[in-house]
Amino acid sequence: MTLPEVRGNCRVVARRLQRDRQWEALGKSVSRNDTRDPRAGRSTDCRGIDNETAWQPMKHATSRELYEYWNRVRGDDAAPQRSDIEPSDLRRVLADTFILEVSGREQYLVRLAGTRVCAIYCREIKGMNLLDLWQSEDRSAVATLAAAVSEDGAAAVVTLSAINERSHAVACELLLLPLRHGGAGFDRILGSLAALERPYWLGTQEVVSQSITSLRLIWPDEAPQFMRRRRSDLALAERSVPPAPIRFPLHNSRRRGHLFVLEGGKK
Repeated sequence: MTLPEVRGNCRVVARRLQRDRQWEALGKSVSRNDTRDPRAGRSTDCRGIDNETAWQPMKHATSRELYEYWNRVRGDDAAPQRSDIEPSDLRRVLADTFILEVSGREQYLVRLAGTRVCAIYCREIKGMNLLDLWQSEDRSAVATLAAAVSEDGAAAVVTLSAINERSHAVACELLLLPLRHGGAGFDRILGSLAALERPYWLGTQEVVSQSITSLRLIWPDEAPQFMRRRRSDLALAERSVPPAPIRFPLHNSRRRGHLFVLEGGKK
């Protein structure tokens, strides 16, 4: 490993340790039913139950379908390209999806939003900052999750309570997945927002506030990005080593130049 690579890995580790401290602080300030250890490769809730597959923490069928599509399209990469996402492949859940442009740790601008996502808020949310939909501590929690998605290639799942002006609430599930758009980093986020139930007022009465009830991070490849790069480099190096020559016993043979002539066959 070269010196620049070592320095780059040290910066990633330092950033992850800082995020772990933020995660611990959020655990003290945000009420949640499930938690996620960012250092682990699987999703673990607060009761210590180990979930074997990534989609188990997702309650809504929309989240599971979008995650499975994203995972299939990315192949062996950490995240797919924006151009790889085909709306026709997502026609069943397209109205629940959105795309964010990452402009900084406090700027996640909505570039595209499905009709059902906008209907939850009873207004067009294109051009808004995703963080502006949250208040105080919840805003900080979502910002930390979004940074893990856009900087480290994690997937994030949030269960939230959306409340209208009459104090009626509905549970929703938010999914955030990293995307690439021209650059080397994850400068776009593919997401979905779907209500876990459909009360009579949803779509006709505006949601005026929302709060987090649970949040989780998922590492799709069960390792930080720099470790996945290192593993792929080692695998490539192993494949590049030429195979050892196969040697056979050459009984009843005589050498002629660089060749061996085997006795036998037709006389």
